[in-house]
Amino acid sequence: MEEEEKSGFIKLFGDYPAVRVIDFLITFREYDYPLTEIAENSNEHNPYIFSTLGQT
Repeated sequence: MEEEEKSGFIKLFGDYPAVRVIDFLITFREYDYPLTEIAENSNEHNPYIFSTLGQT
């Protein structure tokens, strides 16, 4: 299985959970996503997303 091409943002700042979340939010800034979908699309677990971004 081929590894997915990493964005320039991830290449610059490293492949860390917070960087992947920020990269997702920058890439899809025109859209409004719930926290669970952000977690799924940035390959992170829900507890990390909720503790980092907060739950309202």
